[in-house]
Amino acid sequence: RIEVVNILSSSSDQIDENLKTALQEDLTKMAPGLFVQAVRVTKPKIPESIRQNYEQMEAEKTKLLVATQHQRVVEKEAETERKKAVIEAEKAAQVAAIHYEQHI
Repeated sequence: RIEVVNILSSSSDQIDENLKTALQEDLTKMAPGLFVQAVRVTKPKIPESIRQNYEQMEAEKTKLLVATQHQRVVEKEAETERKKAVIEAEKAAQVAAIHYEQHI
């Protein structure tokens, strides 16, 4: 089964060859001795409304992917800042402990 997206983006030569192979396999079982010489599939003409819907859907998927990646970056940056703050606090506590020990 080939989906519309694959038909639109695939090379017609690949589709032709795959179809020829599948047909030949079936033909060999059903009518031995017959051979498929060539297969030619023309590219379908997609109605404008379907093409526009497809392009809009792809654009929305891209926007969602970008938003998701941005969210991950923001989360990583926040995590990095939290780790920096913890390290700085630990460092300040150690310095304070050293100063306290020196005064005793």
